[in-house]
Amino acid sequence: TTLEGHSAAVMCMCMSGRGQLVSGSVDHSVRIWDVAAAKAVSSLQAHSRSVHCVCTHELDAGAPYGHGSDVVFSGSRDHSIKVWDLRTNKAVADLRGHTGSVTCVGAYQWQLASGAGFNRAMDNDTVLSVDSTIRLWDMRKMQSIWVKEVPAPPGGTAHPKGDPVLCLQLLHDKILTSHGGKDWTARVWQVGR
Repeated sequence: TTLEGHSAAVMCMCMSGRGQLVSGSVDHSVRIWDVAAAKAVSSLQAHSRSVHCVCTHELDAGAPYGHGSDVVFSGSRDHSIKVWDLRTNKAVADLRGHTGSVTCVGAYQWQLASGAGFNRAMDNDTVLSVDSTIRLWDMRKMQSIWVKEVPAPPGGTAHPKGDPVLCLQLLHDKILTSHGGKDWTARVWQVGR
């Protein structure tokens, strides 16, 4: 089965708790798909540049929009993370703090972790700078509560200002990351330290 609807390359996807496919694209949109019917049921539009990562999560009662709210988090080359309420298909929050492309997001309970990478010019090729930070967000307050700069590996040939974050996984009190400098590193971070 082929799912058609995006007008440019699909950069990321995941499955929601409701069994729907969520995809993010270079066309700046996030789409929600009914896989059985092979059609898009929603197109979420609020990013101004390509969407590089998506994840879904069911927030608990401490979240601003109530118990059992299914949300999608989308990270973009526009340096933002959008929080989408799937009941309304609206962006309910715009998380800012990264200075490069948001390359990965992961959720656990009321926390969201995000990682960033290169800040590219509008030609999508020229690297202007690198944001090699990992952030932890409190979804009850919709704010960043922890930031860690990823240093370049000792003696390595990575970008001189840090090691871009390619992917991450948030586990209770740890964040696992992999990095895309020329030396390809993986790290385990203790949250709060």
